[in-house]
Amino acid sequence: MMQGQSPQIQQMRQQNPQQLQQLAQQAQQQADQIQSEIEKITNKPNLDQVLTFLRDNRARCFVLDIETDSTLIINEAEEKQRTAEFLQMLSPVLQQLQAMLVAEPSTGDFAGEILKFAVKPFRAGRSLDGAIGRSR
Repeated sequence: MMQGQSPQIQQMRQQNPQQLQQLAQQAQQQADQIQSEIEKITNKPNLDQVLTFLRDNRARCFVLDIETDSTLIINEAEEKQRTAEFLQMLSPVLQQLQAMLVAEPSTGDFAGEILKFAVKPFRAGRSLDGAIGRSR
């Protein structure tokens, strides 16, 4: 008789050892899953690690977009209006830059800087900023 085991476990061990083994395996799997979740939570980077990563990778282009649930409440009509305003601004700028590049291809870097400057005030410009820098 095993000491420290409940009478139910001892009875199960004698009557159905396979079921007891299955229950033990399930319990071990659950314990492993819980341990894995604990490791995921404790392995999240802290502020110092994030800042070190950003400092070490200065040559790369990053766009940080930090949002919480409270900042995600977006009025759809306002979003459409902002998009339309952005595209109204962008269309003539692109036409002018295209004409400049066709006339003088060496102005590519300058055209990229103008485009970055033009889209900077717009929310959509945040994600385009990195793409503009990579496309040159």
